[in-house]
Amino acid sequence: MNDKTSISRPSLGYSVDKNDKIIAPAMLRDGRNHTELSILYNNELCEENIVQRWFLAEDAEYVTGDKEILPEPLPKTIRFISGTGYYLLLGCRVFGFSENSSVGTGNVLPDRIVVGDTMKQ
Repeated sequence: MNDKTSISRPSLGYSVDKNDKIIAPAMLRDGRNHTELSILYNNELCEENIVQRWFLAEDAEYVTGDKEILPEPLPKTIRFISGTGYYLLLGCRVFGFSENSSVGTGNVLPDRIVVGDTMKQ
């Protein structure tokens, strides 16, 4: 497929909000049986780190200093923008994560992807 918006190759870009404000760097790639979005985040536990909070286990307790940090539900819809186009990921769910001392990578598995969506209405 020679379509510019094809995801036959990994695509580097950003997860963005509805105003195209960057949330975090990400990579969209097509696996053997699924397409997944990997989102990078700073591995510093704090309330402002919304992306990391998407990947915290709901049945665990997280405390930094004297403040409890609560998990944040992963959005069901995530926008991804790259040099190859806009992608709207629907029905998103956590597909795992990995962390080292400073960087985390959360993996998201969408049910469906709308390709080439600009979301400008």
